[in-house]
Amino acid sequence: MHLVHRCALLALLVAWSWSADVTLTVAATTNAGGPVTYAWSVVAMPAGATAPTLTSTSPSSTTARATFAATALPGTYLVQVQVTDGTSPAATSQTAIQVTRSQAITFGNAQTSFTYDPAQVVDVDPQASTTAPGLGVVYRVVGTSAVATIVGNRIRPQGTGTVEIEADVEAHTPVRYRSALVRRTYTFAAPARAAQTIQVRATTLTAVKGTRSVTLALGATSSSGLPLVYGVSDPQVATVASDGTITVLRVGTATITIDQPGDARTAPAPQVTVRLTVSAAAITIGQALSATPATLDLP
Repeated sequence: MHLVHRCALLALLVAWSWSADVTLTVAATTNAGGPVTYAWSVVAMPAGATAPTLTSTSPSSTTARATFAATALPGTYLVQVQVTDGTSPAATSQTAIQVTRSQAITFGNAQTSFTYDPAQVVDVDPQASTTAPGLGVVYRVVGTSAVATIVGNRIRPQGTGTVEIEADVEAHTPVRYRSALVRRTYTFAAPARAAQTIQVRATTLTAVKGTRSVTLALGATSSSGLPLVYGVSDPQVATVASDGTITVLRVGTATITIDQPGDARTAPAPQVTVRLTVSAAAITIGQALSATPATLDLP
């Protein structure tokens, strides 16, 4: 009489971790009514791995269990059980066990403070590595940040401030090494700006206002070569053009201010002031008035 087997693999994966074994359970019966035997094997495994020992137990006449020892290399293992009763064709059942291992990430670049210069952006390489062999590390910005972004697996600054970066083992399939997120805060500050000064020919100027237009040249320059900004305290006395030319308008006094506000690389210059005094025109008589003859006799 031909025997028919019924075979099912139950409770395939129970609480797997690197520190615990996996218990596999199978139950099978035969319509011949006799006992069945179970043969366990690993039919597929990661490259370089050694087949782990499967320790078999028989808690009942129809149930068998095997322990998959937690000493395997990470990867996917295909475990098979073959059930026979000595007369009928064998029945088989298989299940996959995914073995993962912990990994740790360390940052090779200890520097966390950098200069951000919008005119010359330099990407930062955190140089993080993982203990998972053959795998790399990927980064992401934690939350929303305008300070930096990730480009080409490097940190690209976009402004000044702090940003939190998270590192993890790169994605891999099948998963062999578990995620272990590591975070680090980076600071990007504006570069120190160079000092500059303003030079001027004189800090006091005088002018005489007559009927003709009067102009003066300040002759001011900045040590940085950046353009100067001029102002005047009383624009009714005089005006100052963008090139530093003073046009005298009326009698009085005024203060001329000279500034250079700086730029991304240069700090503002200390302000320089010039005192302008405008006096009224005066006529000088070079020869006294005289009459010849001094006496006039009339008839």
